[in-house]
Amino acid sequence: MPTISEQKLIVTKIEELFSQLDAGVGGLKRAQTALKRYRASVLKAAFEGRLVPQNQDDESPRTLLTNFLESNTLEQRIPRKIKPIENISEIVNLPHIPEKWIWIGLSELPLDISDGNYAGNYPKSSDFVSKGVPFIRAVNIYDNYSLDLKDTRYITTELHRKLQRGHLLEHDILIVTRGSIGKLAIVSKSFIDFNINAQLVRINTGNLFFPKFFLYVLASDHCQRQISHLSTGTTLKQLPIRQLRKIRVPLPPYREQIRIADEVDKYLSIIIQVEQLIHKQITWSNNLRQAILAEAFKGGLA
Repeated sequence: MPTISEQKLIVTKIEELFSQLDAGVGGLKRAQTALKRYRASVLKAAFEGRLVPQNQDDESPRTLLTNFLESNTLEQRIPRKIKPIENISEIVNLPHIPEKWIWIGLSELPLDISDGNYAGNYPKSSDFVSKGVPFIRAVNIYDNYSLDLKDTRYITTELHRKLQRGHLLEHDILIVTRGSIGKLAIVSKSFIDFNINAQLVRINTGNLFFPKFFLYVLASDHCQRQISHLSTGTTLKQLPIRQLRKIRVPLPPYREQIRIADEVDKYLSIIIQVEQLIHKQITWSNNLRQAILAEAFKGGLA
């Protein structure tokens, strides 16, 4: 047992070290906040047409839209009863976009949109197995717009075939519509034909939108504000497909969509790397805090 004077010295040393750690962690958290603002500003610039130059040789988005509507072979058709909110641009303050671009409501397009199975078709606890077809939930969507199979549930192949809704296709965009509404991910080849639960909606835009561009459009503040406004419920917020279809998005020429997505990728790649580094530093600081306490109790700080 250390003496009273030794105890005071230990406490003083701990407070000094913790104060230094707190200052460091505070700086790291401020950097995290700054990165979130920077990410938002990159997306804002992208979808106001300020991130890459326009090319007058690009095909008009009106021609792109016309060709899409004429060649569309999706079984799903436009739900005619759904109408976009007429003053949505005033409500969420949609920005000015380049003259060649157009605003389009998802309700005006025959997009392939579906959610997961629910009610009587939702798998029961006894239906989940240790191996099988992954049953993707909101927890599998990460902040870098990717999917991860950590903490994944699985269903049998037979049940997967029986469940007609929510089968994933390559380039689908997933959006969380219950709980953490607005979180997004893009489906890569390795996740094709997995299943999703009722928290998620999959959107496939065919050849109208470059997939990464459409993902980043939905991630922008412009669309996230619409998502927030269109969400329903009080205790548990949700975004029904009927409401989701009311979102309006910018439609640039297709080649410009690719250029924008490539440029956003470059910025986000750097942002994600720095975010990961900051996260590691915060984790290291928390571990060091525990190590300091352990050393103190062993008498190493006296």
